[in-house]
Amino acid sequence: LAPLPLESSFLYGLKEGDSLPKTSDIRAKRTKQDLREAMFTLLKTNDFEDITINDLCASAAISRTTFYIHYQDKYDLTADSIYQLVTPLNEYLYKAELETFFRRMLTVVQENHIVIKRLCKINGTMEIKHKVDTLFAQGFIEYYQLQESQGVDYGVPVEVLAVYNCTGTMNLILWWHASGYRISIDDMVNYLLSTNPPYSTQA
Repeated sequence: LAPLPLESSFLYGLKEGDSLPKTSDIRAKRTKQDLREAMFTLLKTNDFEDITINDLCASAAISRTTFYIHYQDKYDLTADSIYQLVTPLNEYLYKAELETFFRRMLTVVQENHIVIKRLCKINGTMEIKHKVDTLFAQGFIEYYQLQESQGVDYGVPVEVLAVYNCTGTMNLILWWHASGYRISIDDMVNYLLSTNPPYSTQA
């Protein structure tokens, strides 16, 4: 493949010297993005159980055959949609920006409160939550390892600490959502920081 032209770097999110992705890869990514957007759009006005594959295909302007090339069913699409939505947040953990991570997470939840409410009623919610927990646990591991490299001694393996605090954090955020966001985002950020080592301090 030819080196990536400078004028193409912004369009494809690549750096100079990278190769242009294949047309088929670009099309597949765009189709999956369209389907994820279709799912979130439909969830704003419909319960998950009422959304059909035909609805998703019509919203994304694709055929059922194309849908099944990318996803097994609407549960598979939903899990991927949530995964893609929250994955970028881990970048803040990798950079040890714990406060920013919490603030962005809370903002995402509040801005998508209708979608989150409907997702919480899905029978397969626990499986989806497990995937999200696993994703963030890895982010917390990276965060705690960085803290240890800078001299912080937690006294327990970072994997144990990451799973413990990740699970607690996610459950607390879901409780905040279920309670109707009675606590402000600023206060929630402070509470989350106070319950995650190194306790209200940033590296």
